[in-house]
Amino acid sequence: MVLLCRTGRSAMRFHYAMACLFIQGCNGGEPSDTAMTLPDLLGQCETTEMVLWSDVEPVFESHCTGCHASTLEGDERQGAPVSIDYDQPDTARLNGELTWQLVRSGQMPVQGVVPFDEAMVLWDWLNCGGPE
Repeated sequence: MVLLCRTGRSAMRFHYAMACLFIQGCNGGEPSDTAMTLPDLLGQCETTEMVLWSDVEPVFESHCTGCHASTLEGDERQGAPVSIDYDQPDTARLNGELTWQLVRSGQMPVQGVVPFDEAMVLWDWLNCGGPE
């Protein structure tokens, strides 16, 4: 209560911060901006630029290969299925649509969310990936 009774600039900053938190926290159960703006499905290639493994590999390394790597075994995989790996281009493509749906919906990675720009690199590579 004491914070709400403050006056001057501090009070204005406090109320502004609270309003921002309220607006961010009360989205009515809608999906996040990332989920709402990412393409629903994989489809036709919509870029004229060839997307290479070297373009998407950092995304997989940042968000996936901590659990989904062919070099990991048993508990090191933290529950990731043995057949789903993202450390090599050929295995990363095997479950492209499933991968996209899990990233798009925010179900993967388990910890955090793939930022929009990185998710779009992933989408472009799954749709338009070039030579490895």
